[in-house]
Amino acid sequence: MDIRKGKKIFYSYQGNKMAIDRELNDEYSKCKVPKAIENYWKSDILSLLQSKINASKGSEKMKNITSYIHLLSIEQGSQYLIDILKNKFDTFSRLILCETLKQFLKYNLNIVLKKRIIDTLSENKRQMLNNPISIDESYLKEQYLKDYDFSTANLTRRISNL
Repeated sequence: MDIRKGKKIFYSYQGNKMAIDRELNDEYSKCKVPKAIENYWKSDILSLLQSKINASKGSEKMKNITSYIHLLSIEQGSQYLIDILKNKFDTFSRLILCETLKQFLKYNLNIVLKKRIIDTLSENKRQMLNNPISIDESYLKEQYLKDYDFSTANLTRRISNL
C-alpha cells in the first residue's frame, strides 16, 4: 500500500477515476488505497472545487463545474446542474450548462428527475431566447475557442436545440 503516491495521483486527476484509469492503467490501483480514504479525498476535492466554483466566472467556472460533476453520480450531477442553473450566468455559460444537463436525459433516471430536467431546460431556453445574448469575455480569450462562431445566429440555433 502506497497512500502517499495514491494521494498524489488522485489529487492530480481531481479524483476522476476514469481519467486515472485511462491515463495510468493500473499504476493507481497498485497503490491499494482503501475506499474510505478515497471517499475522504473525494469529499475534500469536491469542497475545493466548490470553493473554486464560487470564486470564479466564465470559462474557468465552467471548467470547475465540469470537474465537480464528474465526481458525482448521474443523479447527483443532474440535480447539481438543476440547482446551479438558478444562479446568474452569462448566456454562453448557461447554454453550456443546459447542454450538459440535456445529456443526462440519456440515462435511466426516475421520472420525477427527468421531468425536473425537462422543466429546467424549458425555463432556461425561454430565458435565453427572450433576453439579449451575453458572453463572458474569458471565452473570447480561450485558445481552444479562438475559431468558435460566437454569433447571435449560432448561439440562438444552439439554444433552440435544447
